[in-house]
Amino acid sequence: MKNKPILEFAKIISGIFSNKEQALANPKKFAHIQIHIRPLFFKTFKCYAFYSEQRYQHDIWNPYRQSINKLSEKGNIFIISNH
Repeated sequence: MKNKPILEFAKIISGIFSNKEQALANPKKFAHIQIHIRPLFFKTFKCYAFYSEQRYQHDIWNPYRQSINKLSEKGNIFIISNH
């Protein structure tokens, strides 16, 4: 783990995110959703990888989108690919 900027970025994107303010401000246009991004074992994938799922706040036990995400870097740009 020599590359500190990519490690710091990986820490920033890990967590639980919500669009609650956006959904409350304009409920006709935006559903209230949560996005959970969990890091996966670095040694297993030999890269920074994450499990993510998106769900509606009113139906938290039934995510509507799940994916494995791989974080890489090209030059000074971080790239997250979905699998």
